[in-house]
Amino acid sequence: MGLSAQLGAKLCNNRGARDGSLGGPKSFGGEALVDIELKLVDAIRNRHRQYGITEGRTLFGEPCLIIAWGRIGNRCRVRTEVFSSRGDLARRRDELLRRRRQHGYVGEV
Repeated sequence: MGLSAQLGAKLCNNRGARDGSLGGPKSFGGEALVDIELKLVDAIRNRHRQYGITEGRTLFGEPCLIIAWGRIGNRCRVRTEVFSSRGDLARRRDELLRRRRQHGYVGEV
């Protein structure tokens, strides 16, 4: 299992987080990570979803986003996107957050 998969597994492992949060890692290679957690709960439509974004760096020092999503309480899917600059990463992060909020997700930033 690659490093990004391990981080993604930690990001979505609800068993360790007592408060029901995504429970992501707090540092990576000495650099503090930015964790963003969004949730969507709509009991009428049976929609109980979570979406998490973690900013970090690859083993080669490139900025990356680790994106995890899935149903609350279940194992999440994880995708890693690598960028050439922090500016590109920030634009993509803002685009993803805007899209999730349009779909009704709320949470901390």
